[in-house]
Amino acid sequence: MSLFGVSQHRSGNKLVQRERDRIQKDEELKTRAEELESMKALATEVEFQSSSQAGSARDQRSLKRAQEGELRLARAALTMVRRAALQELLEQEHRQYAQELSRLGKAFYLQRR
Repeated sequence: MSLFGVSQHRSGNKLVQRERDRIQKDEELKTRAEELESMKALATEVEFQSSSQAGSARDQRSLKRAQEGELRLARAALTMVRRAALQELLEQEHRQYAQELSRLGKAFYLQRR
């Protein structure tokens, strides 16, 4: 046990020390891996936010163009409706004026073509 026990004890200490070193390295690797995963997640989130903001800006420009186009069409439609209503009003006034003149025995002068 004296010589044999000492060498066994020393070799046991070396094995224990190697195991502790291995465990410590594994823990360091695990910590680094977790930090790396955390950084990856953060980078992915930042990339997503920047792309959504760029996409959002693009979508807003597209939406603005679409709204401007719709507004132009709405103005054109409103103009057409107003013209039609004004035309109808003028025709109605012309008929009413013609009826009044007819009651008085008069008529519009119509030039022959």
